[in-house]
Amino acid sequence: MDLKRDCSLVRNIAREYGEELLSVPDAAGDTAVSTDWLTQGPLAGFGAALDEGSLQIWCFGMGIDPLTLWCDMMTVAVFDDDLFRRLFPALNLNSEGSVVAVAEGDHLVGHPFTESAVAAFVNDGRMAPVAAACLRAAWEQRSFFLP
Repeated sequence: MDLKRDCSLVRNIAREYGEELLSVPDAAGDTAVSTDWLTQGPLAGFGAALDEGSLQIWCFGMGIDPLTLWCDMMTVAVFDDDLFRRLFPALNLNSEGSVVAVAEGDHLVGHPFTESAVAAFVNDGRMAPVAAACLRAAWEQRSFFLP
């Protein structure tokens, strides 16, 4: 195991984006094949984007579901619009479900980060409590994250 590579918060976030938004097969870690998610594969620009500031990532903390004791790391990622469109050109159904998005012409785009959109997601009951808390906190602290 390469601790610097395998336990990097940023690399794990990049891997999750690959799995969830680009339908890259889940990285089970049971092969000798290694991917540097910041410089290789479908998210090859992820690391450079962090360095140049077109992507910013913060960790809010940990959340624990009181019923399952499942622990989640609450993170916020802010992408410049051009970078997001380049890294994720086609959002659609993947092996774990559908991406929550809205149609814009012939492709899907994310929802706007507005008070009404945040309230709709947080209050509709479909988000895990930890995810809802993270989204609510991101909205409350948006002046820190957004230019």
